Amino acid sequence: MKDSNKKNRLFKLFTPKPITKDDEFAEIPTNFKGFFVMLGRKFWNISNLSLLYSFVNLPVLFLFLAFALRTPVSVVSSPMNAAFYGFWQVSESPVLSSIYPFVSNINADATVPSVGTYICFGIAALFILTFGISNAGAAYVIRAYNRGDPVFLISDYFGAIKRNWKQATLLGIIDLLFCFILFYDYTFWLSMPGFFNSLMTYFALFLCALYFIMRFYIYTISITFDLSFYKILKDAFLLTFLGLKRNLAAFFGIIFVLFLNFLLLLLYIPIGIIFPIILTLGLVMFISGYASWPVIKKYMIDPFYPEESDEDDSSDDDEPVFEDRG
Repeated sequence: MKDSNKKNRLFKLFTPKPITKDDEFAEIPTNFKGFFVMLGRKFWNISNLSLLYSFVNLPVLFLFLAFALRTPVSVVSSPMNAAFYGFWQVSESPVLSSIYPFVSNINADATVPSVGTYICFGIAALFILTFGISNAGAAYVIRAYNRGDPVFLISDYFGAIKRNWKQATLLGIIDLLFCFILFYDYTFWLSMPGFFNSLMTYFALFLCALYFIMRFYIYTISITFDLSFYKILKDAFLLTFLGLKRNLAAFFGIIFVLFLNFLLLLLYIPIGIIFPIILTLGLVMFISGYASWPVIKKYMIDPFYPEESDEDDSSDDDEPVFEDRG
């Protein structure tokens, strides 16, 4: 009898508990206070997510290496060199011949691309392919944290990439293209003087901020619903205004986090460079996901799935409106 009880205790001790929904986290209110509660409980998970995200986007580091491999050269730095050389070619007068050597000997140090620079640029270009899939994996993990689902970071992250890599890759390319166009548009109007150009500068800045907030939703929608690119962008645009209060809070929160990282960069460059890899990236994704998921659930999921009391009246043969792609 004693041996039997001992075996039962050992069986309970070494038998893993079934994985269920993490009700402790699911019951946290999705308000300002709940954000800090969730952040405190998931802090190290967010840091690990930041490291994993940086690892997948490792090719971007070769962009910095490309500039380090540029070849140093000495060039003529005098702005008058070209003019004197042209005059000297037309007429080799004694006066120009005596002045030109002094002008052409004013040199400065510069760098030019080397073979290693072009190779590193080619490797860094792979970032175009890793950007979308890394965001899809991060969106899945952050969504799971907000829903209270159990998360196995590495397997869930790469599992989401495996299931969504085709759409995520194309979405990442479109995302980078939009970011480049908006940034170029802003810098173009900023460099142009005049009242109208100033108005266009502020309008371009508004578009940049609008798309920045839309990105809170783009990847989460893509891994949650089976939608086309157009509908993903359209829904992200609408939810930007429907959840305006949460979105603005997240927007300024992210700006504050980036500002703190910039201060660290000014105080001590190595920490300012390493800090985004170990925390900032994950924290920014967590802030955007914490703000966007309740809005997505409210407007895109809850209206199409009645409460449990109403589910008994519905037929089991009804097809779901949306397909969870996570």
